[in-house]
Amino acid sequence: MKSKLLYLVGLVILCIACEPTQIPCIEGEWEAITPHNKYNYAVVITEDMIHRYLPTSTYSYKYTISQDCLHIVRLFKSETDRDYTADCEYHFQGDTLVISNFILSAVATNPPTYVDLTLIRSQK
Repeated sequence: MKSKLLYLVGLVILCIACEPTQIPCIEGEWEAITPHNKYNYAVVITEDMIHRYLPTSTYSYKYTISQDCLHIVRLFKSETDRDYTADCEYHFQGDTLVISNFILSAVATNPPTYVDLTLIRSQK
């Protein structure tokens, strides 16, 4: 009886551990929110790309997604740059997506530092 109970407990633990995790869909059109909503711009996320459309330039990133992290490649940088790739945590707050340490900080530092990107899903 005791061995059957241990077998059942082990089976339950195995089933819980193997439960698939839900990765949210981030694909679509977004609006990047800037301080004071002064320079908001469009961001389009496809199955494996993120495109930031600023007024004067476009920045493209290749990415893969896991449960809580975007593994990104900054395609506009040289492969030899130490920040060519990065792992950026992300989270949702309603219709808002926040990607941590994604945009190059306006403050010049060596090595470069990055700040969060806040996006609101476009309502089209």
